[in-house]
Amino acid sequence: MSALCACNGGACNGAGYSLVDSGSFSLRNPTDGTVHVKELIHIIKEAVTENNGLSNHEYDELLKALYHQDIERHNQEVKAGLAKYLFKLLEVILPRDTTGEQVGYIVTAFALVLECSDKHKIYCYKTIGRQLIPLLLATCDMCMFGKVLKEHSPELILATTTKILGTFCKLSEMWKLMAGNVDLLNTLVDVIDCNISPDARVYAIGAISVLALDDESRLTLATHPDIIDTLIEASKVKHELTWKKISAAILNISAVTDAHDHLAERPGFLKLLYKHLTSSGDPQMRAAGTLRNIASSEAARWEIVVYSSGAMLTALSTIVLKSNNETLRSRAAGAIKNLSASYDFNLQKILLAHPHFMKSITAASKSRSKNVRPYACAALANLTEPGGKKLSLKQKRSHALQ
Repeated sequence: MSALCACNGGACNGAGYSLVDSGSFSLRNPTDGTVHVKELIHIIKEAVTENNGLSNHEYDELLKALYHQDIERHNQEVKAGLAKYLFKLLEVILPRDTTGEQVGYIVTAFALVLECSDKHKIYCYKTIGRQLIPLLLATCDMCMFGKVLKEHSPELILATTTKILGTFCKLSEMWKLMAGNVDLLNTLVDVIDCNISPDARVYAIGAISVLALDDESRLTLATHPDIIDTLIEASKVKHELTWKKISAAILNISAVTDAHDHLAERPGFLKLLYKHLTSSGDPQMRAAGTLRNIASSEAARWEIVVYSSGAMLTALSTIVLKSNNETLRSRAAGAIKNLSASYDFNLQKILLAHPHFMKSITAASKSRSKNVRPYACAALANLTEPGGKKLSLKQKRSHALQ
């Protein structure tokens, strides 16, 4: 719940609000004393009908009623129509809220309601999603362009709103629709690029990462004019979770074959991969997986092999030789195998001349690891000498000893 905003007390400014007396809530939940969802909907409906917002007291009661972790209870809130009426309330308030206070309350309420089951999230999207997304994007713009007063925490409102967008992006049924929404993608780029909220940045990168689980969406994301460049730039931020999310997004995007050349040739992309590959943990493992993916393209192979005078080959070879992480070694060996599959003899000559390449795959070919040895053996089998003749075992050993 760290991204949920806590709006300040006092009268709501910049928009009208309903005049419900603080003691007028007659229908409450017997278990915890919070206002019943039917009562909340009734008050919101009245406010919307009058083209007004709620009072601070009513917003406080709304958030108290929704601040729980009972998924079934959130499901009942969705079934009762609370999400629909929150959308109508946001539609009324957003153009009129000059401080961001009421908008902050409403998006917080939305984020809480959307702690429901995936089935009910899909229902929300199908009933109000197409109309809600533009309002959420406008809320992001409101935060990024200084239209939310500092005392109302624009960084928290931005993070909460981006989290809601990410919630819809996680629904596999919505992947193509969300990835095809150019305004959404552009806003996610802007959120990543701005320095208002590290949490919002993480949610935005996470949204891109999950959209890249769909094959068609991967190519859309890879060829977007700004997404890859923005991820590269964001990787310069010293923030561990940001690094992890970026490495996941890039790995997922790299799974589509048609994007391999585009990614490898993108300025700064291989530098980012090398930084992750020589780090540790999830970013390192994902970088090895990304290299394994894009190394299946001939043009990408050249970019990888010649990067920084063979630095990428050195890093991959070192992992295969020395890492104790089975998954990491397997991915690095897979990348080496794909690099060795080049049909360009000049590139193979560079591989054979590299001081660590043959040593690593020769050692890995003798490994007990069932995940590493097949890749290494395939790499050895791929190697040829000029003219297309396969290298003899003696030649391979000779190269390994050099």
